[in-house]
Amino acid sequence: TIDDEIETFSCFIKNSISFINADDKYCEKINSISSITYGINKKAVYNAKNIVNDTNKIYFDIYKYGKKICKIKLNFGGRHNVYNALVTYAVADYFKIEKEIIINALEEFSLAKRRNEYLGKILNTMVYADYAHHPTELYAMFKQYEKEVSKILFIFQPHTFSRTKLLI
Repeated sequence: TIDDEIETFSCFIKNSISFINADDKYCEKINSISSITYGINKKAVYNAKNIVNDTNKIYFDIYKYGKKICKIKLNFGGRHNVYNALVTYAVADYFKIEKEIIINALEEFSLAKRRNEYLGKILNTMVYADYAHHPTELYAMFKQYEKEVSKILFIFQPHTFSRTKLLI
């Protein structure tokens, strides 16, 4: 059950450093003295603010303990990628990697093939491929585009029966 997972993670991180998403309703139940939090909506050690999502790019500021640290520009969109970049910054900062190196790595990073990959236009319609294959990924991809376009067509190509069955 989810309660078992929360208890297991809480035990696992007891004697270690952990990076916890402050915005996640399940992660907020996981407590550790050595936890470092990150988030967008709730107050955390590291926060992303002033997020501007521009289909193929996303811009945001990173704050640490409420103080602006830097501005980041990712070469792909999606709010879920803000969380990914934010925790990446937090981990790298924890290990005392220089700020400029972290920023450069994040801004030079590109997604793996078929992760929000722009393929071109067909009849004036932008076409992307994304290997999203579970509900959370599908939802994140939909949220990325829902405010920017009036219609979205998703084509789900099942690669295995078992994955498709789990979506139902």
